[in-house]
Amino acid sequence: MPTASPSNVALVIAISIAMLVGILLCCVYLMQLSITTNLLVLMVGTTVVAFAITYWGISYFITNKLRVIYKIISPEKQAVKPTINFNTDVLSTVTTQVEQYQQGINSQIVALQNNTNYRQEFLGNVSHELRTPLFALQGYILTLIDGGIDDKEIHINYLKRAQRNVERLIHLVDDLQTVTQLEHQTTLLPLQKNNIVAIVNDVFHNLELEASQLNVALICNEQKPLYVLCNKEKMEQVVVNLIMNAIKYSKPEGGKITVRFYDMDNKTMIEISDNGIGIAQHNLLRVFERFYRVDSHRARSQGGSGLGLAIVKHIVEAHQQHISVRSTVGEGTTFSFTLPNA
Repeated sequence: MPTASPSNVALVIAISIAMLVGILLCCVYLMQLSITTNLLVLMVGTTVVAFAITYWGISYFITNKLRVIYKIISPEKQAVKPTINFNTDVLSTVTTQVEQYQQGINSQIVALQNNTNYRQEFLGNVSHELRTPLFALQGYILTLIDGGIDDKEIHINYLKRAQRNVERLIHLVDDLQTVTQLEHQTTLLPLQKNNIVAIVNDVFHNLELEASQLNVALICNEQKPLYVLCNKEKMEQVVVNLIMNAIKYSKPEGGKITVRFYDMDNKTMIEISDNGIGIAQHNLLRVFERFYRVDSHRARSQGGSGLGLAIVKHIVEAHQQHISVRSTVGEGTTFSFTLPNA
């Protein structure tokens, strides 16, 4: 039997029945020495009838059984009457489809579990980020209510601290709103011809004070104009976040941040490298997640919201480009992204 199909099974059964009938007729013929019907015609007719009956019975049985299976595995409501080719290995085909359905369900379960874990982690991170400045505000306000307001030096100092925590909350909310808008953005960002070297130099100028306070050198390996298509405001935000991230994780002494540009025919690749503490390999896949911090204590002490790299990723993807990261612990980190040439 070449394949275990219902038609083959029915054919074998029919031939077996016909042979049995033929043997019986032969016995009758030998015993009575007379027969009214041609033996060959009778055997062929018996085979056809037996095949049709057996084929219909097997098909009806299998179809009813498979209809229940297809109701379960098919996403379409109308797929309650499956079209089955009984000249093929039906059971193997159904087995393959069921296995594919199971794999799809398993993938959905894993995705749902990951989404649930991510959502729980995200909510925990948000509550933690909000709790710190809110508790600080509460402490300053309670101190002032309990009499600190009467001491001019105390109340001015505490009001300034409260203001810094309010600014931190505003910055956090603004970053959350930015990420949400970028995630749900249905239209592409408006792109214009911009000099990416000038954008980098402007960011260097604005962050020069922060870098000098940590003895970090800012270096750009190109001064000639390089024109790309980008949204200037959003691209400035990308460069600021990447440079600030590099400054935070720079070496205590002798830190260096270098921006390099590479021609890739119709694109320009921008690399922002530092010689800081680096990122462990198991953390690299998560650096673009919201609130994920390689060194949470160090980042929070410097006022980071934990959303900077998530914003960077969304902005680059809104330009229909890709950003990647590579790093070695103790040697530094490099972020690379591309922009189309103007």
